[in-house]
Amino acid sequence: RALPLAKKTASLINKRNFEKQILDFGMRILDLRNSVYFKLIERSDSI
Repeated sequence: RALPLAKKTASLINKRNFEKQILDFGMRILDLRNSVYFKLIERSDSI
């Protein structure tokens, strides 16, 4: 009887970790894009 509840909790935790990983990945991509964007702006300013 306790086993299904434990399984349910484990899947919930895994889902939350998965969502957190997706968020971290998205933030990293945004940071990369912003840094590239700012480098391009600096270059166009120096020309």
